[in-house]
Amino acid sequence: MFIPPGEAIQENLATSYVLVGALVADLCEGGFSGFVEIVLRDTDSFIFISNGVVSGGVEKHNEPAANNGAMSAYTRTSIEEIGERSQLERGRISIYGYPAATASAVAGRIKAQPLYVGLSTEFTDLEKMISKLLREQEREWFVEVNTECPRALIHMRDFQCRVFTSAGRADSGALDLASNPALG
Repeated sequence: MFIPPGEAIQENLATSYVLVGALVADLCEGGFSGFVEIVLRDTDSFIFISNGVVSGGVEKHNEPAANNGAMSAYTRTSIEEIGERSQLERGRISIYGYPAATASAVAGRIKAQPLYVGLSTEFTDLEKMISKLLREQEREWFVEVNTECPRALIHMRDFQCRVFTSAGRADSGALDLASNPALG
């Protein structure tokens, strides 16, 4: 899963000093948009917040030996589970802010059901796939591009297209391949 970078609000707080549930509640009360990252020895967890509402939590287990050397995929989790684990071992917590549009798109991506996963760029024409998705403009679509460079999240909804890149850029424009330079 590609998580667009955010603006660092606070980094590397020790889990021994921070109660995750209380931190998230305080951020929500202030109308925060962004994510909280909790890095522990065996897991990386993320709690996404959009306009003061928790959108969801995901985690990735960092156990390559259990997966024949491959890193595991992200799975959904709860704030309570993340909070309990963070109190049991030493780790670090960081908070990153997003603009409201980015937070809304990432929140939607967290809740979305995958249609296709792991399509190879050798066998998939990204331009043709996006053209096909553009025909169903009443639906919301997410396309995650995981190449070495660039990595990106393409979000299509309400006749608009937003492209979030690993460089931290977020470009938006019309839901049209010809007039949207970000899609190019």
